[in-house]
Amino acid sequence: MQVARRRDVTLAVSGDLALTGAALPPTREEPFRLGGALTTTDALFVIPEQLPSGVPHIAVIEINGPDDGAARRTVEEAVPFPVALDLALAIGNPPAQLSGRGVNALWLIGVWQRSEASRRIKHLRGQHDAVASAYALEDYAIAHD
Repeated sequence: MQVARRRDVTLAVSGDLALTGAALPPTREEPFRLGGALTTTDALFVIPEQLPSGVPHIAVIEINGPDDGAARRTVEEAVPFPVALDLALAIGNPPAQLSGRGVNALWLIGVWQRSEASRRIKHLRGQHDAVASAYALEDYAIAHD
C-alpha cells in the first residue's frame, strides 16, 4: 500500500490492519480500534536542498485571553471521532533511506541489542506482552533475535 509519494518522501507498507468497534457512533468510552502490524516495503526520505522562501500564515483566534474583555467568542466544540490506535511499524528490507544535503543514511533502528530495562519498565506499567523498545539500547551490538 502506498502511504505517501511526494518529492521529499516515498513510503509504502504491507501488512494487516483491522478497524473494529462495538457501537456506532463510537464514543470516548467505546472508541473504534485501529490495530495491526505494518512493515515498510519502500521508504525514502529526502532532505530538501533549501527551505521554502515564505512562511505560511496561520490565523490564530485567541479565546479567553488577557485582552478579550467583552469581545469573548464562543467556539463550537468539534464532535470527536474517537479511534484508539494500536499499530506496530517495522522497518523492512531494504531499510529506510535518508538522503540529501550530503547525507546518505540507512535506518537501522531495531537491529541493535535492546535494553532489558525497557522491557521491565513496560511490564511494571502493565504491558505484560511488551518487548523492549527499539529506542532503548543495551549496546551497539547486532541483536540475534
